[in-house]
Amino acid sequence: MTEPKQPLTGIFLTRRRWLAMAAAFSTMAAAPVLAGSDMAEAVKFVREVYEEEAARHRDGERVTDVEFLTVFTRDVRALWLTGKNRQFPIPLPIGPKLHAFFGWGVLPGQTVSITRVIGAAEGRNMVDVSVEMTIRGEPRRVLVRTQRESGAWRIANLLYDRGEDFVSYRRKLAGH
Repeated sequence: MTEPKQPLTGIFLTRRRWLAMAAAFSTMAAAPVLAGSDMAEAVKFVREVYEEEAARHRDGERVTDVEFLTVFTRDVRALWLTGKNRQFPIPLPIGPKLHAFFGWGVLPGQTVSITRVIGAAEGRNMVDVSVEMTIRGEPRRVLVRTQRESGAWRIANLLYDRGEDFVSYRRKLAGH
């Protein structure tokens, strides 16, 4: 005995099914585009900050705290100011000096070349951007954690390829 054949009605696409699938695929395709634009904006912001800082570093220019802090989130600015107003002695680490953007052991006048700035990870309202550079011919990398704040991208933390990250260091200076 053979089983009765099932009708093939479920296999064929009706106009209604085709339109529903097209709508579902279009919304799925739109989400990465929107997410990608956040990543692209954050990468552009970080690239501009780093290129400007590398030129400033090369030329030996100094900036005020206000100019320096404009690229950071409110929380990081508050942490910076708390540590700056703290009375000494603060237990400072012995060893290399921290350059906020380039990392540990980068001294004034050293040649810094930005070689690559790319998006590394993305989350809700934040993007991690990888900045690759050479300092005195040595490759270095900083992971810049950005966060959208009041409609603009700001730096929430800097994670260096060696040593303590920026926010952890500033917390120590602030006595937290």
